[in-house]
Amino acid sequence: MNIRPFIFENDLVMVAKWWLGHKANIVMPELLPRGWIAEEAGVPIAVSFLYVGDGKVALIEYTTTNPEFTGSRQSLNAVKGLWNYLEALAYDEGCSAIFSLVKPDSFEEHEFTKRGYSTDEKAPHKLYAKIIKKEGE
Repeated sequence: MNIRPFIFENDLVMVAKWWLGHKANIVMPELLPRGWIAEEAGVPIAVSFLYVGDGKVALIEYTTTNPEFTGSRQSLNAVKGLWNYLEALAYDEGCSAIFSLVKPDSFEEHEFTKRGYSTDEKAPHKLYAKIIKKEGE
């Protein structure tokens, strides 16, 4: 599995087709932060984006997969690999926490829970957060 930067000029049209293939809205390009694509044998399989703010907080968002690989082991491994990469990157960039907005009862919810993210069960929407760097570390 290779992880490479998302290149707007080259990748945006492809990823927009992926979003449509999953019946999701296309994210406006001006809202997208830095992104990364997971590939296997040169074939793009998944993409995810990372917002990093000045407050030592990161946000993993807009993860999607190539519809041709939906539900496959390749797709699951690509997403997990991307999230591992983004968590490490956020940590290296000095972030203390990572957030992500996910649908209830989704693959994302189950995977973020396994990774140690938590949420307020009483909230109408679930915001998962993970502390990745303790103060003074």
